[in-house]
Amino acid sequence: MDSIPSYEYQYDGIASSRQVKIEPYADASSELLIGRTAIKVRSADNSLYQLTGASLGIDEASTRLRAFAELVERLSAFHSQFTAEIINRSYTTFDEMNNACAIKPSNLQHFNALPKLLLDSRNPDTCNLSWVIGRRVLTESPVWVPALAAFLWWKMKEEDCLFLWPSATGLAAGTENEAAEMHGLLEVVERDVCMLSWRVPGFPLYRLSAETLPDYLQEELLRHQLFVNLYIYSRANLPFVVIAVMTRKDGSALTCGSAAGFTIEHISEKAVLESLMLRWTIAREPNTSISEDELPTNSFGHVLYAFHYPKPILDWYSNVCIGNFQPETQCIFSNKEVISAVEEEYGCSVVSVDLTTAQARKSGWRVVRVVVANALPRETDHRLIHDGGVRLLQIIDRYNVELSKVNLNPNPFG
Repeated sequence: MDSIPSYEYQYDGIASSRQVKIEPYADASSELLIGRTAIKVRSADNSLYQLTGASLGIDEASTRLRAFAELVERLSAFHSQFTAEIINRSYTTFDEMNNACAIKPSNLQHFNALPKLLLDSRNPDTCNLSWVIGRRVLTESPVWVPALAAFLWWKMKEEDCLFLWPSATGLAAGTENEAAEMHGLLEVVERDVCMLSWRVPGFPLYRLSAETLPDYLQEELLRHQLFVNLYIYSRANLPFVVIAVMTRKDGSALTCGSAAGFTIEHISEKAVLESLMLRWTIAREPNTSISEDELPTNSFGHVLYAFHYPKPILDWYSNVCIGNFQPETQCIFSNKEVISAVEEEYGCSVVSVDLTTAQARKSGWRVVRVVVANALPRETDHRLIHDGGVRLLQIIDRYNVELSKVNLNPNPFG
């Protein structure tokens, strides 16, 4: 998030102090605070959805703001579909337009499992879809984006082809558009690296010392008898990605957090906080059982699978790790330099869709959906394994991995 404003943050008259509940993470001995918030919204077809926001930290003001920002990004991404300019046509008809082009639907890397499970053979490149206008971040040129990839809980038109959920994209809110776009881009890179680290043997992860963590987190882990392995991915000019694999001292009860950014200490802290947040969530769920032969069908299913069956995950990351991380001078690049490096690495444009509602804008927010078409999604439905696409094949080739060696077990990320 951006720096915390001096005034109380609001969204359409909803004040953060009234909307976000703050409570201790564990007991009175813990410095950590949980911030939680939720609002129910109704869609055009009268369906009811609950939008949530949550955050974990030691400072009440920043914890409250991060939880509220998460709620705002979801509210705006949901409500903006009702006022956005939408067109309905097939991808092939965009060839006739001279002033803009469109993202090819089949280039987007996450295909919803449901149509394939139902033997729906429609081709999203030739079927009618709803589209919203976005822009290439570097060139500012317009580009049409499938509405399914942009909005939250998009209400499809009858003629639309259901072909993906937007899990290979980044949704973010901030007080400035450029900052929100960078947050969204970091989310995309984080998910992509997490999935590659799980899929591809030989993907270059390094072990990061837990001494990187701030004292309060080291004390929290000690207090709860938890152990964490930190792994870092580092590639020239790209954001760092840290994966925090956390267990009890005996190797049981695994949770896996992650974060991307430019300061190793900061993203290590974020990854561990995410892992702790998952433990908090599991502890409060009434039913967390899952059998070893059961296929996770949603994000939380993957979290539970990792929690109950940790050994393959511990073994995988222990074997994938190629050594201890040797810190170098951390360079801070401009947003333009980072986006250029991402486009070179992924072989496609970074696209942004403005999802800021009038209410959000009036309250000082900017909300965007960032789309990097070739980036791997964080797979949620294991009934249809995501084992292809340009990016995965590129990385397999880069590290000289046989396709038969790709890890197709349920990933540990929520």
